[in-house]
Amino acid sequence: MIEQQRKTEIMSRLRREGFVSVADLMSQLQASRSSIMRDLIDLEKSGLLERTRGGAALKSSAAVLTFGTELPTQEKKDIHAKQKQRIGAIAARKIRPHSTIYLDSGTTTAYLLPHLSDKHVTIISPSMYILRHLPVEFNGNIYILGGAYNRKYDMNFGSVTNREAGEYRYDAAVISASAIQRETEEVMGADPDVTAIKQIAMAGAGK
Repeated sequence: MIEQQRKTEIMSRLRREGFVSVADLMSQLQASRSSIMRDLIDLEKSGLLERTRGGAALKSSAAVLTFGTELPTQEKKDIHAKQKQRIGAIAARKIRPHSTIYLDSGTTTAYLLPHLSDKHVTIISPSMYILRHLPVEFNGNIYILGGAYNRKYDMNFGSVTNREAGEYRYDAAVISASAIQRETEEVMGADPDVTAIKQIAMAGAGK
């Protein structure tokens, strides 16, 4: 099992159980102690877990925090458009030419697209919304992750999407969120299935 597959499986087990032990991971993933420890260190640096004595626990800010109801993508695409334009321009400046990026679902991430047209980037995304808003002049590559189509969010999701997302390494991941808790800096998602994809992409991203 390659490194990214191990990390995806570790995060999947953490979301189900809340805690994993190094010994169990070595047995279940058929990996050496040094490999498991390197994976846990990398995931801890990404803010997804906290290492503990003999294992690791899911970090609270990486947990799926479900609240309220998220508006369908088509209903919120024009909400706060000016602010989204500013966010898109600022975020796009952080993307280097010829890099491979994970571009998350949602409407805000689509505002990066006009600023990426001449950067020759490779975009990997579960979002059909992103594909529909790709500028004609975009000169990079785009790969849409497979999976079950979610009409509400105009994206693919589920086990197939999660597996495919975990097969890539990203120079950067641009992640959308339903809310940010200002006091604790926790990032929140309204849907556990959608949030799972974000966590996997974050684990495989350089920044």
